[in-house]
Amino acid sequence: MTGSYSINGWLYYWEVKNDGISTWIGASELPKFFQKDINIAHTALTPFFMDAIWPDTWPGAADMPPTDLYLGNVNSSLGRICLARHPLRNARVSTNQKLPSAICMSYADGHAGRMPLQNLKNLSGMLVISRLPIPGKPHLEPVR
Repeated sequence: MTGSYSINGWLYYWEVKNDGISTWIGASELPKFFQKDINIAHTALTPFFMDAIWPDTWPGAADMPPTDLYLGNVNSSLGRICLARHPLRNARVSTNQKLPSAICMSYADGHAGRMPLQNLKNLSGMLVISRLPIPGKPHLEPVR
């Protein structure tokens, strides 16, 4: 097992630069980026840092958990964070099997807690909810 923590990559500022995020994430994904903290409508639901084996991750609806929850999978956003860490165990799973264990996750409002791996499947949904505007609060568009 390698790594320590990961940042939610959708919190990065996306811009076209030779060594910037645009090197790895295409312009078609720009609407998924928050761009500024004021765009996080529901800070208590927006993951910020979490246990991981890679420094950043961009969870998406199509992501599947790795079959090896001890080693994870750096080639998948969910595979980078879906790890049997709390409690630490050498776990393997198959499709449609309930995921054991949990990771620690902090959120944009500053609170932290234990996130059961089974609930990580809803992570991309949490990111969508976090982008919905709060009535009466301006929702800024990404700077292009």
